[in-house]
Amino acid sequence: MPNFRSFYISMVLLIVCLFCFPQNPNAEVFPVNQVQLDFDGREWVADYVNTSDDGQINEYVLKGESVDNWSELVTINTYVIKSTTEMFEFLQTYYYENAVKSNADFKWEEIYKDDNKVIKEFYVKPYGHITEGEHTLCLFLKGEEGLHFLLYASHDKANFIKHKQSWIESFKNVKVFIPIENNKNLNKPLLSDPNKMIYIKFRYESPIIPENSFYLKSKELWRATNTYLRTEEQRDTANEMHLQYIVYEPDVWMVNLFAKKGQHIVDLGPTFNTRVPVFGENKDNGLKNFEFGQEQSFFKHYGARQIKDEIINTHDCNVFELTRLYWVLKLYVRKDTNLPYLVSRKGPEKSTMSVYYDTYKSNLDFDSTLFTKPDGISWQ
Repeated sequence: MPNFRSFYISMVLLIVCLFCFPQNPNAEVFPVNQVQLDFDGREWVADYVNTSDDGQINEYVLKGESVDNWSELVTINTYVIKSTTEMFEFLQTYYYENAVKSNADFKWEEIYKDDNKVIKEFYVKPYGHITEGEHTLCLFLKGEEGLHFLLYASHDKANFIKHKQSWIESFKNVKVFIPIENNKNLNKPLLSDPNKMIYIKFRYESPIIPENSFYLKSKELWRATNTYLRTEEQRDTANEMHLQYIVYEPDVWMVNLFAKKGQHIVDLGPTFNTRVPVFGENKDNGLKNFEFGQEQSFFKHYGARQIKDEIINTHDCNVFELTRLYWVLKLYVRKDTNLPYLVSRKGPEKSTMSVYYDTYKSNLDFDSTLFTKPDGISWQ
């Protein structure tokens, strides 16, 4: 783990060692239990992730800060151990006893307790290499398949008092969901058969996109395995654009059909996998692996829960919800086709967005002519 300058991290490392939690800072987030925590409305970013078969640590800081230099810190830790009352109590005792060893004046106050949750408040005085005190709320949470340790910390007392009650309520209302392993509505690996392809006609909706924006117009997509991709936008006469994008790895052709001009690019590898994020995310913010053609697989893999059915535009849908870092995603799967109809994303301010699948066809016979170099184009 990074060399955090905090008393809290020292305690987490002791617990991690106890449960043989190996380090893997570049791994994908893959919780055994899906922890749903409501943040306080400010913009938090996940700055550190450590995950393995034995557990997971997520570290969140305010935008512009880092885990090495933070004013406030939120953590979600999962320990994949037997979730019993005895282990739940042992985790608290172990934390407290080691805290006292490192800081003899350490004391904590119990703020809240029920059968599965205990909220504690404590203050860590500056000592040794720790130059700032830490005002802290922590939550010990007993899930069905593991134990969880959540924490909110602030260096500034006034700031801690300002946000304290909000985080107490968030900790009281935190939820843990067991991943869906065999839900028939999420078991659809659509890109595994090289002899088949998918076709999607989709469009975006978002309050942050102007109503007259060309970006809101529908687009078309064809995809087969991770080698073939074709996308096409509508004709934009005003801007003399009609964009088409064709991939047959490692070849990529980007074309403006209006001007009959294009550019040919060759993927240099070392891997040759076409990526098509639903929300166009290329940075590591938890959504870059959420791709067209893999929506249901993504929700299953990251532990979605099924919630109340809804009817959207006359379509009766199974609905699945997933918390991914600071995003809350909902996937609406049509009951008649068992294919996606809508996915919505809510997160930090000005990031709400939905994607409607006006047409979604799977199991189509592969047509290689869709993924070849276009004729009649002047190449640059």
